[in-house]
Amino acid sequence: MDSLVIEPYSQKITGSSGLYVADAGPKGRGVFAGRAFRKGEVIEKCPIIPWEAPELYRLSGHLLERYVFLWDRRKKSLAVVLGYGSLYNHSFEPNCSYSRQIKNQLIVFKARVPIQAHEELTIHYGPSAESFHKIP
Repeated sequence: MDSLVIEPYSQKITGSSGLYVADAGPKGRGVFAGRAFRKGEVIEKCPIIPWEAPELYRLSGHLLERYVFLWDRRKKSLAVVLGYGSLYNHSFEPNCSYSRQIKNQLIVFKARVPIQAHEELTIHYGPSAESFHKIP
């Protein structure tokens, strides 16, 4: 029996939001703008699946660990972000910011700067990754 070979980055995956996932070079997959966005414009609102503190240890060393966000600092919980949210790549100079809406269980991604169509959408990872980094 032949084994199935899957080439995950060989095709562009487009959603109804106009965003798409495609090859981002050495970073693997990335999320790209299907159209231009103005500075401050909402790019995507993503629902989340929360991971509570006792379950976090199960993620240690697991591939999924690379795709979760710090969620509620008080509860020390993480979240898997649906939509394209968990696929945005990191940049030290991101073109997007995000904010958590804890009560609504949403993460909202916004353009930090004007973004051109087909430009990769990036965020800053880390404990102070949300909208704390201001653009001069």
